[in-house]
Amino acid sequence: MKFNELDCVRTLRNFPEYGIAKGETGVIIIAFNKPNEAYEVEFEDGSGRPKATFPILPEDLELF
Repeated sequence: MKFNELDCVRTLRNFPEYGIAKGETGVIIIAFNKPNEAYEVEFEDGSGRPKATFPILPEDLELF
């Protein structure tokens, strides 16, 4: 696995369907390895409230 749960990550592309832009940061809350490697990432709105949570493939993330 490329990342671990609770890692801070940055998006490498836009996710307009979730209102997340390239470069936004979030925290990995679940790491999946089956059927494919993917990560459930939670993004906050700047005041500590969840903005979006959705699965992202490893090639669309980098450590922050």
